[in-house]
Amino acid sequence: MVERFIHSHGIRSRLPPVVGGYCEVDYFSLPNWLQPYLDDALASIWIGNATRIAAHNDFPRNLACCAVGRRRFTLFPPDQFANLYLGPIDITPAGRPVSMVNFETPDFARHPQFCEALQHGVLAELEPGDALLIPPLWYHHVDALAPFNVL
Repeated sequence: MVERFIHSHGIRSRLPPVVGGYCEVDYFSLPNWLQPYLDDALASIWIGNATRIAAHNDFPRNLACCAVGRRRFTLFPPDQFANLYLGPIDITPAGRPVSMVNFETPDFARHPQFCEALQHGVLAELEPGDALLIPPLWYHHVDALAPFNVL
């Protein structure tokens, strides 16, 4: 199967306006701890088939909501950067350095410290309706597991 992925896209400008603005949230129905994560949130949509996104981190908080398909996230705290073998550092296609380790079949002879990263990794598998809060700068490797996925 050929991997196909439609790039992340900001969707607020593409949604029809609703009364009071786009994607209005009823803050009274949300837990108090979640409210700050939605202030100034960047709304994006990821559409694709069974793909794999190398471990990387992002500056903003992420709230990953699975709409269609299944996604497996492997999360690593920021202090694991050296054990994830990040690169390229200067020029990257996606803007952030990514792990050079093949998570499906890791070469522990070439990347011996990756074993240490795995000791600190946390796995979460999302199905439609599930959400995962990813703190700023936490590394996350993502596998889209279904033939069609929307996040």
